[in-house]
Amino acid sequence: MDDLSLKLRRTQPEAVYEAVITKDGKLTLPEGCFTDKTGDAFVVTKSFEEEVIWIFPMDSYDIVRTNLSKMNSIDPKVRMIRRRIIAEAVPVETDEKRQIELLSEFMAILGFDMDQDDSNTGLPVMLLMYPDKIEVASIKAYKTIVEELKKQQEE
Repeated sequence: MDDLSLKLRRTQPEAVYEAVITKDGKLTLPEGCFTDKTGDAFVVTKSFEEEVIWIFPMDSYDIVRTNLSKMNSIDPKVRMIRRRIIAEAVPVETDEKRQIELLSEFMAILGFDMDQDDSNTGLPVMLLMYPDKIEVASIKAYKTIVEELKKQQEE
């Protein structure tokens, strides 16, 4: 295997929420979602799927980063994973409304083009809640994820 294509089984999220990322990049996290107060620390990073990003609570991200740092960096797959998850990571904090601000780079990954979007509604996304992270998926990516889950259940 010369690329990073691994046969992974997707796990069922614990909960799924609809959300909107505002034009200025604000995403409100659901109540009770890893955060109950202003200033909670998170890390936003790329995922391995198109139009999906990950949001980790800081303690979960620290575990991921520690585990990745123990892996053999000579392996090109490990280097690629590190570049994607660690090198692209951006720390953020919640504000008084449980909002985090996403960089335009992450909004672009989700399919939001600030130069071309004239709507005042922002970008609709789906939040897939897992014990250690939140997956933020475009509507298109979410439909693909649902299909993958259905296929896995049929196997």
